[in-house]
Amino acid sequence: MGITAQSITINLLTNQSKPCYYGFCHRLYWRFDVFSSKGELELATKDNKNCTRSYGNGSIYPKSNGKGFIGEVFVTIDGQKKRKKVSGKNKSIVRSKIKELQIQSEAGLLDTKPEEKSVVFYDFAIDFIERRAKLKGIEETSEKRDIYSLKKMGDFANLYIQDMNEDRIERFFLENISISQSYISKIFQLMNRVFNEAIRKQIISENPMRWLEKPKSAKPTKIIRALTVTEEQRLLEVLKTEDILYAPQMLLSLFTGCRMGEVNALEVRDFDAKNKVLRIRKTVSEDNGGVTIHYHTKTYHNRDLSLSDDVAEFLSACTGDKKDGFIFLSSAGTIVSTSQVNTEFKKVLEKYDILDKSLDGDVTCHSCRHTYATRFLESGSGVKVLQSLLGHSEIKITLGVYCDVQDSFKQAQLDTSNKYLEKNNLSIM
Repeated sequence: MGITAQSITINLLTNQSKPCYYGFCHRLYWRFDVFSSKGELELATKDNKNCTRSYGNGSIYPKSNGKGFIGEVFVTIDGQKKRKKVSGKNKSIVRSKIKELQIQSEAGLLDTKPEEKSVVFYDFAIDFIERRAKLKGIEETSEKRDIYSLKKMGDFANLYIQDMNEDRIERFFLENISISQSYISKIFQLMNRVFNEAIRKQIISENPMRWLEKPKSAKPTKIIRALTVTEEQRLLEVLKTEDILYAPQMLLSLFTGCRMGEVNALEVRDFDAKNKVLRIRKTVSEDNGGVTIHYHTKTYHNRDLSLSDDVAEFLSACTGDKKDGFIFLSSAGTIVSTSQVNTEFKKVLEKYDILDKSLDGDVTCHSCRHTYATRFLESGSGVKVLQSLLGHSEIKITLGVYCDVQDSFKQAQLDTSNKYLEKNNLSIM
């Protein structure tokens, strides 16, 4: 043949779909490919490696070295049409591979897997926190707390979720081991929730914190202790006889075991004077310098407290002629925060020399609640009843906080039990 051009292309119109055909004529390589409604005949010199070849969808052609075949097919990946190549020893194998690719494409199996897409932890966590708050009706303060915990993670939160393995997370906590236990717990819980959501969204396959135990802060923990009987007697005398700001709230916490936030959130409607019942349904918290009323308690365990005659009478005096609204307000008519009460409480302890300086432990207005619980157990009353009165979500919390009190009165309780057995002529001998 006298053809010297590098490539000669002839376009044909046809209404039939046919496979491509290949052949060699002396030093010429030719391919006839019919696809859709357009055919293409290309003649190109086999020796010229720079010639351009246009292969259609489903094309199968020999490898340049003559060993095996290559097939090309268009498939959809992530919504975009892309050309894929497969190879095999013979045309039958290549056709099978092309068919397999087409099936996988239709099923979406060729799409980029979610875990292969880089997702920044901070961005994913913010979206998760906001969606969770809206869908589950979580209060704004809880949402803000989660966001603040996320920000406390610093640059670590800017890593890709896929790069946050157990070793990295462990190093992060070790580097921040000096922050308070409270924040370590909040960050630990938030990260766990975010990773579990990432699993649900198929961004990762497993939680990297699955086998990681919650770290313990290196920061010394201040143990808030209860007042001794003598200290409580001194405090009661001062609160009853001196003009002490927020004294009613301190007294009520001492004799009901309520958290100070619960005391400050009390409304007139929460007190049933006739039946001597106090309904604990709300609490006050402080966020970013402001005060917020939550219409649930800290542990979401609402409770009704039966009041003694003197406590009911005291509360009636605090309520006065009010028909509604909050029982305790500041002189400016605003809701009182726990920190406001605590500031005054500390002043009273210092000014009137209430505390025994030889005893360890911090004393705050929360000590009023601990003091109530301690006196309750000292009287021989049961810990299960105390759990209900304090509104603890689990008995282990009550046992954990007041185990020392129970141990100190173990022998006394045993003596009481033995006397009861003797009184009823119940003995082993």
